[in-house]
Parts: sequence; C-alpha cells; structure tokens
Amino acid sequence: MTDYYYDLFAKAKTEHYSFEQIITELYRITGNVEVSFSSKMLATIDASKPIWDQYVLQNLGFELMGKTQEEKLQNAVTLYDQIVNWYADYLTTNEARENISEFDRLLPEYTWVSDTKKIDCLLWSKR
Repeated sequence: MTDYYYDLFAKAKTEHYSFEQIITELYRITGNVEVSFSSKMLATIDASKPIWDQYVLQNLGFELMGKTQEEKLQNAVTLYDQIVNWYADYLTTNEARENISEFDRLLPEYTWVSDTKKIDCLLWSKR
C-alpha cells in the first residue's frame, strides 16, 4: 500500500489531481474512504488547500454522513468542497487577518507558511 500511495502522490502532483480524483483512486485500491490521507496529499501538493482532520471538521461544524462506503465517498467530495469554500470565505475576514497576524507574531520563523495552513493549525489545535 505504501508504494501505491507514493506512486499516486507522484501522479497527482504531475497531473494536478483534485481531491475527488485522489480520494476516488484511494477508494478504488483500498475500499476505504481515506479523507485525511487524500486531503493531506492534496495539501502537500498545493499549500492553498486545507487539510481534512477530525478537529478541523468538528470546529467547522461539519460531519461526514453516509450509510455505505459509496455514499461516504460522494459525501466526502461534497463536504471537502464546503471546507474549501469555508476557507475561501474566512480568509477574507478581519478575524482571519487578525489570527494570521497573531500566528506570525508568535511564530515569526514560520511566516512563510501559507495562510490556509496557519488557519488549519489554529483549527486543529482548538479542542
């Protein structure tokens, strides 16, 4: 499985895969809906993309639903789009600018980190 994951990672990077393409391919191989792995792969390739994490999801008030794996897969794609949209909207707010400024003030050696990753970090750490 590890070899396959890294092969998919390389292909996703060169062919600019979307979250849907990544998660669908992982599902095809594993039979599992790998939301976290899929989002982390995409976020590593594209720093503007958020990471799907249980704490991020919880703090945004989202929940993955579905009775079957296929339903969960389709719902995961829709939900990830909602997460991306939430970030796009949030990053335009004064609250986001204040949080990013505070992040940069407290961690000046990490100012190079994308704004999305800074908000990921804040949402992930809020438990």
